[in-house]
Amino acid sequence: SASYTFPTDYGRFTIGDAFTYLMEFNQQTGSGPTFSILNTDGFNSTFPSIQLNGRGTVGWSLGPYSVTGFVNYTSGYRNYSATTVNPIITNSQGAPVGGGDKVAANITVDLHLAYTIPNLLKKSQVYLDVSNLFDSNPPFFNSTYGYDPLAGDPIGRMVTLGFRANFD
Repeated sequence: SASYTFPTDYGRFTIGDAFTYLMEFNQQTGSGPTFSILNTDGFNSTFPSIQLNGRGTVGWSLGPYSVTGFVNYTSGYRNYSATTVNPIITNSQGAPVGGGDKVAANITVDLHLAYTIPNLLKKSQVYLDVSNLFDSNPPFFNSTYGYDPLAGDPIGRMVTLGFRANFD
């Protein structure tokens, strides 16, 4: 992750990124061979091994006002679950080496708006958060749900109005 904040005559700006890039994700069943399930989901029911996940940030603040936008990204991968339409291709030892359904990349945008109330409980804040601003659906994943419950979120746009008190 990295971020940089810089002041200007027009307010304080922040840019940043946090991402995870998996370089290897191996699996073994019983005493069989070790094999790669990198950039897949569904082979085991605990851990997706999607290669790239990230969240970019751009923010601005001036006095009591602040606006922050976030772009969330999950790269495309393959469905290796039991519900895949395209069969998983295995080698002579039974280890998967290809096949499965392609799952598209997923991009969503979040927004945070805030107003810090001076002289109220030591700078308390009223805020508006919008998750999944553009109401994007998760990519199709052939399962009971129609999406990948380990890597997707079926809840569309969610708006939260809140108050944060500071008692320091």
